[in-house]
Amino acid sequence: MRPKGRKSEMHGHSRTRTYRRWITMKSRCMDPKHPAFERYSLLGIHGPWVESFQEFLDHLGECPSDDHTLDRIDTSAGYFPGNVRWATSREQGRNRKDSLKVAIGGRDRLVVELAEEYGLNYTTIRERARSGWTGYDLVAPAGHRRGRKKTCWS
Repeated sequence: MRPKGRKSEMHGHSRTRTYRRWITMKSRCMDPKHPAFERYSLLGIHGPWVESFQEFLDHLGECPSDDHTLDRIDTSAGYFPGNVRWATSREQGRNRKDSLKVAIGGRDRLVVELAEEYGLNYTTIRERARSGWTGYDLVAPAGHRRGRKKTCWS
């Protein structure tokens, strides 16, 4: 027999941040009155998460902190197991569709991460990329001229 009470309260999480994040995800995708509905409704929520908070909780676990919200790993896809994680606003900022990536060392890297890793200004790397620089020339020390052979960068 089902316990009495509202469906949302039966799992015992109705006042948790995790539950609030789940409700907000559903609102973005399903409530035409939500301000972000137009951006998210076409992406949607797939699988059991539409109706089951417990399935959502089982997959992601509790929200780690007030600083974490839901982040779609592939921003062009919807909410479904394997494409959602808990992330801070900093992590989410790096996972935007418009985040600048460049190819270096055989893979695409975020310019902001390269700037931190190599101690360069973000703008320096971005402008080098826009000027046609490629590969490790993008992260060469300041004053480096593109195509010039140096032992540590060749």
